[in-house]
Amino acid sequence: TIGNRAFCTNRRPFDSVYLPSTLKSIGELAFNNANDYYFVVNNLKDYLSLCYSCRDSYNYIGNGRRHLLDKNNDNAEITSIDISSSMAVEIPDHAFEVCNNIVSLTLEEGVTSIGNDAFRQCASLSSITFPSSLTSIGSDAFYASYAFESITYSGTEDQWKAIDKASDWINHSITVHCTNGEIKVNE
Repeated sequence: TIGNRAFCTNRRPFDSVYLPSTLKSIGELAFNNANDYYFVVNNLKDYLSLCYSCRDSYNYIGNGRRHLLDKNNDNAEITSIDISSSMAVEIPDHAFEVCNNIVSLTLEEGVTSIGNDAFRQCASLSSITFPSSLTSIGSDAFYASYAFESITYSGTEDQWKAIDKASDWINHSITVHCTNGEIKVNE
């Protein structure tokens, strides 16, 4: 366990934090104001599991820029996120918020929901693919993630319209490419 406000500071006592698979909880505001931290993870499944277990803690990772590094790949930055339903059915609130190194996101069939602020301010996120199994997108899920202009969706236009989307899930104009046409969002 990492306690509440454990590393809540503008000072930088270290650059990277290893989040082992044995870590089960992170306290409220544990890394608040900790800009440009590098979180080293064993794999995305463990990371998502940790995010899910911390979902009731307010802003547990903090509001600073963060980078995810793959421990099993010489701590290389994780730039591509590919999430299957065996990893997570739900993307937890704040899971990848302000992860500026993420360039592409693919959610595979079986993933059903994207939490509030899940990909908020992901400045480099330019390629997104959603499954037809998606049923909800939370508030500010892609707020200020301006690099992408379109989403590839594996369902129909009617299926896209049926997704429960918060009114503020995105704050810029995009095109959703469905199997049978395109839908303009926020024009």
